[in-house]
Formats: sequence, C-alpha cells, structure tokens
Amino acid sequence: MPFSKKTLFFYFFLIPSIFYAGLITHFSYDFFAYDHLWKAYNALATSILNGRLDVPYEAIGRESLYYNDKVYFYYGYFPVILRLIVSPLIDLNTVTLARVSVWLMATIGAAVLQYALIFYSRPKNSPQQWNLLSRIKLILLSLIVWFGSAYFIIIQKGMIYHEPYAASLMLGSLFIVLVYKDIFWDFESRKYRLALYAIIAALAVHTRQTVAVSLYLAVILLIFMSVLDTVKKDGIDKITFYTYLVEGIKKSYMPLLILFLGGALLLFMNYLRFDDFLSMGKGQYGYTRAGETISPRACATYITGAGRFEIGRIIPNLIYYIKGGSYIHGRLIDYLGLGYVRLEYYKIQFIWLWSSIFIIFLLVSGRIVKELYVNRNSQTVLVNGLMGAFLISALLLLSYTTITVRYVADLWLPLGFALLLFSKQWMADNISEHKYLWYIIPVSIILNIAYSTYVYTEYKKWDISTTKDGTVSEEILNKLYNPPPRLSKKEKKEACKKYNFNTNK
Repeated sequence: MPFSKKTLFFYFFLIPSIFYAGLITHFSYDFFAYDHLWKAYNALATSILNGRLDVPYEAIGRESLYYNDKVYFYYGYFPVILRLIVSPLIDLNTVTLARVSVWLMATIGAAVLQYALIFYSRPKNSPQQWNLLSRIKLILLSLIVWFGSAYFIIIQKGMIYHEPYAASLMLGSLFIVLVYKDIFWDFESRKYRLALYAIIAALAVHTRQTVAVSLYLAVILLIFMSVLDTVKKDGIDKITFYTYLVEGIKKSYMPLLILFLGGALLLFMNYLRFDDFLSMGKGQYGYTRAGETISPRACATYITGAGRFEIGRIIPNLIYYIKGGSYIHGRLIDYLGLGYVRLEYYKIQFIWLWSSIFIIFLLVSGRIVKELYVNRNSQTVLVNGLMGAFLISALLLLSYTTITVRYVADLWLPLGFALLLFSKQWMADNISEHKYLWYIIPVSIILNIAYSTYVYTEYKKWDISTTKDGTVSEEILNKLYNPPPRLSKKEKKEACKKYNFNTNK
C-alpha cells in the first residue's frame, strides 16, 4: 500500500523542516534574532539597489577586502537574492534575514534529496509499492539526509559564514537529483536537461567556487555524453569529426553560453571591484588591515612559500576532518613542508557523525569502479565520470590552508550522489540480499544521531560575535578606519621567523 500524500508531507518534509527551524534558532523559533555580522548581506543588497558593490565598514568588519578606500565582499553573492526580493517589504537596515536565509536554503537542499529518495529510488514498474521493508529502508536513508549530512552542520548557524554554504548545498542537491533522475528514472528517453544543469552550475559560481568547478565539469561531461548518445541513436555508420562537431554545436551552444555568462558575470564583478577581471581578491584583507600582521596565518606564506591550495594537504587534511584533532596531521604537514594549516574549529569527528554516509560512499565507489571494469557501457562511464567531477570540489577543499566545520559542505556533493546511487540498489534488494547492511546501516545511524546531539550542543557554544547585537565592535571599527602602519616584506619575514609551523605546537 503506497504512502498517502499527507503522510509523506507530514513525516518526511514538514517535521524535518520544523526541527531544522528549531536547530537554527536554538529552539526559540525566533528567526529575527541578531547573529554575527547579520548586516553584511543586507548592506550588500542595499548597495546593489543603489548601483554599487561596496558596503559600509560596520556591516562586515574584518571579513572583507579593502581596496581604493572601499569595502568589498569576498563571499558568494547568491544569498543576496532573497534580500533583493523582499526589500520592498522590510527595512534591511533593521531586520535580519540571516537565519531565514540559511534555514530556507539548507532545508530545500535536504528536502530535494529527500524527494528523490521517495519518488526516484524505486523502479517505475516496481511490483510492490512501499511494503514494510521499503518503508524501513526509506526511513533509515532519510535519517542520514537530515542528521548525518552537511545540511545538519550548516543549519546550526544563521550567520554570514554559513549562507554561501547553504546556497551551494541547495544548488548541488538540485543538480545531483536532476542528473540522477535523468540517468536512472528516465533512462528510456535519456533527455539531458543541459540548459537547466548549466543554469544551476552558473548560479553556483556565486556561492562556493569549489562546488561550481565540479558542476561545470559535470555539465561538460553531460554535453559530451549527450552528443555521443545522439550520434549513436542516429545509426551513422561512419562517425566523423564533422558529425560530432555539428551535433555538438546543436546540443551545446545554449548550455555553454549559460556557463560562460555565469563565469563572465563573476569576472565583470571582479573588474568593478578590483579593476582587474582575473583578480578574486585584490586589496587588503580585513584581518590584516585591523592589525593581524604577524600571526601564523599571515606568516605561513612568508616562511614556507606554501599557497592556499596545495595537493599535498589532501591526505593529512582528510585525516583531520574524519578523526578530529590528530598528531598525524601535524607531522604530515611538517614533513611535506606545507607550513601551517589554520584550525578554526575542530572538535567534530566526522568518522562518528558521518559514519553511515562514509560506509555508503565506499560501497558505491567500489561498485561503480567494478562495473566500469566489467561492463563499460555509456551509463557506467557517465556515472563514474560524474562521481569524478563531484569529487573535485572535495579535493579542492581538502587542499586548502584552513580547517573548520562549515567547510565540510564542500565535501557533500560526491557523498550525496553516492547516497542516491546506493538507494537505487538497496531499495531493489529483498531482505535476503546484502544482509550485512541490515546490521551496519541501522547501527551507524544510531551512532550518527547520538553524536549529532553532542555536535549540536558543542557547536552552538561557538559564538564569535563581538557584540550582543551581532555587529562589529567599536574597537575593531577603529582599527579598520585607522589601520596600524604596514610592515615591509623584509620586516614581515624577520618578525615571522619566531614561528615553528608545527600544527600541534
């Protein structure tokens, strides 16, 4: 007997969204309390409405770039859309929308994945519709979505740092669900919605560029596979370069144009802010301007020459994200000569919080690699290619010079895609197949929920607001308006020599 629509809505969408609203408001359900730097995106919306891109000093403080005596964002601009839509109805100078924004985007992202689990994980012509076994499996997978995922992390803070991540999670969910539906649910028609994929990827450029890179690569792969499928269906005996070129132009001009416009808009905004199309951050960083001239973060490049993204950091940083505080991490960073990895907040051990999805990812990865070796058809190649594209965002994040909790949202894209691929097989299995999963998955989910309770109690204590109303303190503002003298490169190198860049010292 199938679920009723009311049951589906109540248990799988309404209750989780209400619970998420409780998480982000610390169960006060006050969406309009002031969180850290709540004015930032509001001020940006006001500036855009007035034809500018700069914001006041007091709106964003040190989390900014200072160029030509103006203050600019370096966060993704996507969350400003909500402010622009509601600006005729509210006063952006006094009403915060930060919690509403994070809650709305993170909840939509989780709900989209939840929708796919309900409606696309079972075959179209399944003989048994939602028997008891299928319902139990759906509940278990749904618990992973809402408790053992990046959505659960991002929903816990309604501040500027979390808004771009909530946006990237929402767009990433839309992308992987649409791709999954087109590959496995509508596999008979195989109509790739290339323009729609491209729109999502182009918007992602203005959330988290690491995620956007993955989505751009995925769109290009989908364009190539779409052209290949079309040429094969036409039954052309002699496929020439000219055939591919003509078909490719017909298929790809619109999605490629959309991808170009998404990137071009970012480059144009760079020029308007920094007089340079290719510069993503010219000017003086807010923390440096306010006096953080000599610190591990500021000194690392002077002493070691290590850049923001270093491939050598991937393994040690992955160990740290999974295990939490780790002596191994510090020793590896030192041994590889990568200088300094800033640990902003690191109490969470994702080996416990994400044990379910890690197990699923390993199972799925092994299966799709095996299928590529055994049966190298176009669908298998496409799934492997997409997983590879989605992994790029995770690898970029793991090679970065800072470790903090919210960054794990960039790891979620391949994990979410793996969850959908797993659900497709697991929902089709009967209870006698893969019996071990009936022991591993429920136990790991219980562990996830127990540990997520601990994570919530710890993470909500992490309050970096400098004033009670979430605005920049007078002390910091004074430093930004009247910055201390800047040191020369030689003076910085001399001052920085005192640091021993062992992460654990």
